[in-house]
Amino acid sequence: INELQIVYKNGGKAGYIETSVAKMNEYYLLNAAYAQRQYTMCHEIGHGFGLPHTDEDPNNADQGNCLDYTHRPANNMHPGQVNFDVLVQMYLPNQQNDDNGDNDNNRQLWEDQEMTALSGGE
Repeated sequence: INELQIVYKNGGKAGYIETSVAKMNEYYLLNAAYAQRQYTMCHEIGHGFGLPHTDEDPNNADQGNCLDYTHRPANNMHPGQVNFDVLVQMYLPNQQNDDNGDNDNNRQLWEDQEMTALSGGE
């Protein structure tokens, strides 16, 4: 379960994550294999950073990142390069133009479908 507090500036759609709490349910994870626990924690923490799912079909080929739904968690226990690339686009969209890293635009999140992923999480 993820709880996010998203702050919107000037009434706009885009915002930034002010706080995030990832809660792990021991009822489901108590007897789970290590790979399942690691995958679940990585998945939920990824949502906490604002990452959307990379795929929602658990039956297709694994993508090798923990934001991919899967029935084979051992193949997706860690974030992948695609996740890091999305984080850079979300939090550092103007990094080549910002010398000091203090630009508020660097914290702006994607709009529309990505914001939908943020609000509900999985």
